[in-house]
Amino acid sequence: MKNKKFDKTLFFLSGENTSDNKKALKHLKKVAPKNKSVTFIPSQKFDTKSEFQQLKKDFKKIGYKEFNYFPVDQDFSRTSLTKTLNSDVIFLGGGNTFYFMNSIRKRKLTKLLKDYALAGGILMGLSAGAIIMTPQIHLGGFPREDADTNDVNLNKLKGLKLVNFEVCPHYISSKKTNNDLSAYSSLYHNPVYGLKDGDFICIQGSQIIFNAKMPLFKNGSEIKLI
Repeated sequence: MKNKKFDKTLFFLSGENTSDNKKALKHLKKVAPKNKSVTFIPSQKFDTKSEFQQLKKDFKKIGYKEFNYFPVDQDFSRTSLTKTLNSDVIFLGGGNTFYFMNSIRKRKLTKLLKDYALAGGILMGLSAGAIIMTPQIHLGGFPREDADTNDVNLNKLKGLKLVNFEVCPHYISSKKTNNDLSAYSSLYHNPVYGLKDGDFICIQGSQIIFNAKMPLFKNGSEIKLI
């Protein structure tokens, strides 16, 4: 946790894996040029090794040398947890948002991840991982035609609450999507950014950085483009 210049540094990403997020990795290199270690926390252990291999390939290109794989739906040792929390970067992968959040809670990692970010560690979230970093995870079930299923019957849908907005990954503009997100922002009272694959939002302390224009839904309407 070497990034003491800012209170917290967070990246909100969208896409299939790190190969879709070269712009964010370039910005990460600019923000923290001396960082060398990254832990990948997948949403589940099953079928995520290829994502880890892609992450290693992409992070090596920006100078990272130490890599740790830490699936939270499996038992882990104190040594493995310590290594994770000492990483320069923790990367939360994509997948089923509800299953992911349920595993984090079951392993009592909610406070540890939040404390990690607030203490200067860089936390990056891709798709489900990005949603988990926000106040709540209802958007894991959006849109209906491509929603994560809540098979774990998670009742409390709170996230890590590291920011005061939400994100809708894999955003593609359409009248229906925009109307639904406007209605959502009115119902749940949080602003929502539509995050297209390959774009990113970066929080550095009190600063918010967008790599591209993206829609903002607030109080029941799309109020402006950032």
